[in-house]
Amino acid sequence: GDPWPLWAWKRRCGQEAPDPTAEEYTDQDLWMVGFKLPQNEVLLSDFSDWHHCLNGWYLPDLRAADEGEVEGAAFNEELAAAGVEWMARPYPEPFWSRVTASWERIFDVQEGCKDVQAAFWRFGLDQVVSEVPVGRLARQSRPR
Repeated sequence: GDPWPLWAWKRRCGQEAPDPTAEEYTDQDLWMVGFKLPQNEVLLSDFSDWHHCLNGWYLPDLRAADEGEVEGAAFNEELAAAGVEWMARPYPEPFWSRVTASWERIFDVQEGCKDVQAAFWRFGLDQVVSEVPVGRLARQSRPR
């Protein structure tokens, strides 16, 4: 079959790696694998901003001084003036084209982004730099 893209955290909660001791992993059997890939083989995006694409929302410039509040309100006012319901997605043109064009902002990953996701096609064993058992596997692998 066709290959599927792979997904990973580049940065999670402001850390360069997720916390393997986090409570969310307690009842899971996982391995956390660290690896290094060439930059040109990875597509980085802001995880929080990605939810705008996922939900079909307009993405104002959240890095603006007002965190996109004026731009987002103006877009919503234009929708209302045209008689378009906010929940009626996909919007008619030209609104839908503006929405999808706004999603390019998810790729504007800044140093301050707390959660950065990475998409890529493959990684090799020679690119693995660490592996850590997580959750139940971590408890099983501890010396007794």
